[in-house]
Amino acid sequence: MEIRIYYVYKHLTADTGELFYIGKGKYKRAYDTSCGRNRKWKNIVNKHGFVVEFIKENLTEEEALNLEKEEIATHHPRANLSTGGRGGATGYKHTEESLKRRSATQSRLKSTPEARLKNSIRQKEVQNRPEVKEAARLGKALFWEKLAKGEIPNPWIGRIITQETRKKLSERFKGEKAYYYRKITPIAKSVTNLNTGETFPSITAAAKSLGGKNHRSLSRCIRTNIPYKKNRFVINKK
Repeated sequence: MEIRIYYVYKHLTADTGELFYIGKGKYKRAYDTSCGRNRKWKNIVNKHGFVVEFIKENLTEEEALNLEKEEIATHHPRANLSTGGRGGATGYKHTEESLKRRSATQSRLKSTPEARLKNSIRQKEVQNRPEVKEAARLGKALFWEKLAKGEIPNPWIGRIITQETRKKLSERFKGEKAYYYRKITPIAKSVTNLNTGETFPSITAAAKSLGGKNHRSLSRCIRTNIPYKKNRFVINKK
């Protein structure tokens, strides 16, 4: 007789009720906030909180695994990083043969320059996926939020800067400062007025030449390729 102690559950954000995770487990697994939770799940919970709803209870492990997989395929929750049906909270132990194969694969990936390059390209492709970028962004946002609240120590306080680093910083920030595409750049971009042929050391200087006070307006005009005070400007490539 198969034991029917498993269930399939879903997690919803406490503030908006958004379904963001579906899983299977037994006992108190649905309420566990640490063991086996991925970073995206933790980021969402830290920001919104979560509530538990059970989809179906009193299942065998196989029934729970199959239902979990079906529910994930139907709803595509953003915190589920796999298609489900892999064992989840009950765990999975690799055999010695499986571990040896994994070890041999990792060794092969690092054995030649070609293999290392191929592995590097694959990793970059994964890092550029929208869901991975979003997870990284939420991680940074959470870091700065906790830093602002004083929940974690500031890693820059008490940091010793060497003379060599000070020299590099000094060289980097030499030159006229200017806004460029809504970002502050340490070195100003050279700009040319296409109507007069005159070149300016920065967007700020170019805007002032026509009596303008807002260099952001000129930057926006350059980006959208429209005239600024009836003159067209272009950023000079180095």
